[in-house]
Amino acid sequence: MERKKSESLGQFSTRLSEDIAKRPDFYFMRFEIIKTKKEMDTWENELEGMVVDFMNWCEGKVPHYKNTGQCITKYGRCPMLSICSSGNYHLYKKRKSTFIELEDT
Repeated sequence: MERKKSESLGQFSTRLSEDIAKRPDFYFMRFEIIKTKKEMDTWENELEGMVVDFMNWCEGKVPHYKNTGQCITKYGRCPMLSICSSGNYHLYKKRKSTFIELEDT
């Protein structure tokens, strides 16, 4: 579906929404994916581990993940390489917490 020349973005959005409501099979496809109980349990355990890691990172209990495959790319050297490789912060200011805007004032 294309936007008509005389149609505003809001009008097009409304027309598109109505068409999607009338013809959902045209826009969306469903595929049945069969997972075993063991696969679902494994996924749940992995997700739980990721959430715990993320919460620990947010609370400052663990350091940032270091993606070593991105230290030097076709765009050049990562500007944070001196920090990651040797803990050298002389060109940077180190915050006491990750999200200073969320601290109590």
